[in-house]
Amino acid sequence: MLVAAADLAEQLADVALPQSDWKAAVRSYATAVHDVLLANPMSATVLVEIPLSGPLQLIEHFIEALVDAGFDAITAAYALEMVGDVTFAQARREILAQASDAYPTASDAWALVTQDHDGRFEQLRTLLADQRRAPRRLDTSFEIDIIIEGLERLKVNNY
Repeated sequence: MLVAAADLAEQLADVALPQSDWKAAVRSYATAVHDVLLANPMSATVLVEIPLSGPLQLIEHFIEALVDAGFDAITAAYALEMVGDVTFAQARREILAQASDAYPTASDAWALVTQDHDGRFEQLRTLLADQRRAPRRLDTSFEIDIIIEGLERLKVNNY
């Protein structure tokens, strides 16, 4: 695992984040980590996070962008952790979906809800049928947007 972590950290060492736009910095960080994880599927499934001893300059720039925008360092660190969690989870889901040609757990759920004849899972059945017809593109945009909106709300409310 140490080799995998070092390899990921090395690939992220030269990533530059925009410093004047904290939202762009959050998105750029998430995209960079996501892309590196997808390029290293074995590492993405073994590691749960990129060790802080890895891409220190990238982490510093992420926190700096948020602090420069008016967030305190603790909030910036929480944001870093949330973005990392979302990015790792999404990369793992994408890797698993590529390996099985289905959204993780969707096949199991489909089998269970189609066996249900009591109509208890109508919403799940509709959702899964829609996903089978037009699979959802897996990306982190939605989750990152929620994190950014949450940070913006904290900023507006002087949290």
